Amino acid sequence: MSDDLQRKKQSLQQDLDQLMADTKDLLSSTANVSNHAAKSARAQVEASLQAVKEQVGSDFSAAQDMAKEQLHVLDEQVRANPYKTMGISLGVGVILGFLIGRK
Repeated sequence: MSDDLQRKKQSLQQDLDQLMADTKDLLSSTANVSNHAAKSARAQVEASLQAVKEQVGSDFSAAQDMAKEQLHVLDEQVRANPYKTMGISLGVGVILGFLIGRK
């Protein structure tokens, strides 16, 4: 899972780097070049923005799906071991209560 997440992070970083490069191209071309070059650079920026937007949406959707899957697994574990879960919760509560009470 972490390798896949790392690849997605790198892909997003590359997309953002490309967006920055395209934005710099747009700014430099609109400074002193003809209208055609400015339109071309703007189209390139728009395409990069759309690609980043789609990638972020896809990654967010994948993260939501992974979180839902993990919550489902956790729910199954809690239902399979209710007394163990209550014991762990009680222990964590006692420890937190002790740590908070020390102040």
